[in-house]
Amino acid sequence: MITYNWNCKTVDVYTTKGENTDVVYTIHYRVEGSKDGFSTTNIGTQSLNTDNLEGFTSFDELTHEDFISWTKSAMGLERVTEIESNLEAAVDLLITPESKTITIE
Repeated sequence: MITYNWNCKTVDVYTTKGENTDVVYTIHYRVEGSKDGFSTTNIGTQSLNTDNLEGFTSFDELTHEDFISWTKSAMGLERVTEIESNLEAAVDLLITPESKTITIE
């Protein structure tokens, strides 16, 4: 069984937006898929919609789980599934390669 680890600990913020400070607008993500001692990684960024800041939470009250949730929500289930499926396929190829390079002597 493959395990996914979402790291969303790096963010870009507007120093001020309206009356709010440190408003997160981009999350840098790194997703690692691991299985049977093999792993591979997908990295990228996800923009967040900051048009409506009603219910704004202060940056110092946010958790890593909040950033993961926001990233996945902004991506949508289809994109999250695509990333995780691609990681699983890549790990499976590391475990059971379809080709290899051989040097003749």
